[in-house]
Amino acid sequence: MQARAWADAYPWVRFGEDDLWVIADARLEADLHRELARRAERTIDIVTYDQRADDAVTLPLGTVLRDAANRGVRVRFMVSWNSQVLFDYSNKFGKLLTDPPTRVPIEYMIIGGTRGEDQGWGLLDGIHEKFFIVDGRYALTTGRGMGTNYLKWLDTAFALRGPIVDHIAHCFEAIWREARLHYEPYRGYLGGSRRSSAPVYASTLPRDAAVERAVVELLAWFDAGPSAAPKGRARILHHDFLRQIHAYTPTPVETSPAERLAHLRDPVVDALVARLATARSVRLASVSAILHPRVREALLAAARRGASITLFVNTAAPRFDRSRTPIVPAGSVWAMEVGDLDDLLAVGAKVHAFQIREGSPFLFLHRKLAILDDVVIIGSHNMNIPSTAFFDEASIEIESPRIAAGLVALFDADLVRNGEPLERAVTTRARAHLGARLLRWLSLPYLGYM
Repeated sequence: MQARAWADAYPWVRFGEDDLWVIADARLEADLHRELARRAERTIDIVTYDQRADDAVTLPLGTVLRDAANRGVRVRFMVSWNSQVLFDYSNKFGKLLTDPPTRVPIEYMIIGGTRGEDQGWGLLDGIHEKFFIVDGRYALTTGRGMGTNYLKWLDTAFALRGPIVDHIAHCFEAIWREARLHYEPYRGYLGGSRRSSAPVYASTLPRDAAVERAVVELLAWFDAGPSAAPKGRARILHHDFLRQIHAYTPTPVETSPAERLAHLRDPVVDALVARLATARSVRLASVSAILHPRVREALLAAARRGASITLFVNTAAPRFDRSRTPIVPAGSVWAMEVGDLDDLLAVGAKVHAFQIREGSPFLFLHRKLAILDDVVIIGSHNMNIPSTAFFDEASIEIESPRIAAGLVALFDADLVRNGEPLERAVTTRARAHLGARLLRWLSLPYLGYM
């Protein structure tokens, strides 16, 4: 086994204050996906962790992707087995893309699962990136997967332009190239076409004039080109887990999360820890605070020297229905993260738990965002143990006071709408509870879902 693997922190490139467009509305992101795919002339490259198969968001995108491939566009789509097996277990979306074959056959790959196990991977090892790239010119990164559930989850997407787009496209190629060493594109369960024509789906969501105007504005923004006088800079942080873990050992399933944390180099964690060493103000939003040990120690050290630390996290698993009852901290995620939260509260950090609120549509926090003074880190990485130990991840680090200020305003507004301050008495009591301690032990095999 190698003593240490290697990962990609891309070179810095110039980035303008107006080269990032924040997409807070999930409906806008879904509509933009379809419009960008309709514009495609050469290539469409998509990687996502979670892709459902619903008539409102995902299957209509599949129809547009088929149309693009039938007019000669190369379409590549990667999805993680972890969510695909749960929410599209019959592979309705994959069948739509590939059966019958399009003029340029769509390459649809499911990464992870039993196919990975056959090659020595763990069942939950896979990809978690979220990129949508068209013609190497239009690029989005997001926290969201694809499906109607994301309309009710608090999250953000980001449109980007300028030199960083070339690096995003390069990063996708690196992920695709490594995945193709281990996985084959889906070609039907029996290896061939079973339909003479594909069903056609149009979005069942009601038309929204404001969203339609925003799509037009975004397309014009893309076409206007990058900032003429960029004042900031940006870089890709690619935690190339698939390559690293396989370089470390041909049987990743035999390595524990602790061993993976010790030997895998994660540039997102590296960047976050480096910024925490000097940051005065820190805001961090994540699905869970099951913190990477280095991030945990850096946060504690920052708080002890007087930095303002604010975390926004979940204290329960996502709700898949329309329940509006208040969230009570409970379950495996809460049991796994409560120790870290208790330690942070003890040194003066502020922790806000996501809470369902009257007047807000959201049922779950799914945002991945770090704001450290004038720096932001956006993308797929949750800055926690699961992201480093189980998944290929890609985030973007941006230095820009104006962009950071805008995301601070977004972060703080959402704390007011959906945040509930967490008291240390709650975490201390929960941490010591015998049931929580037992649940932590029972939950370890499923850490990749947290």
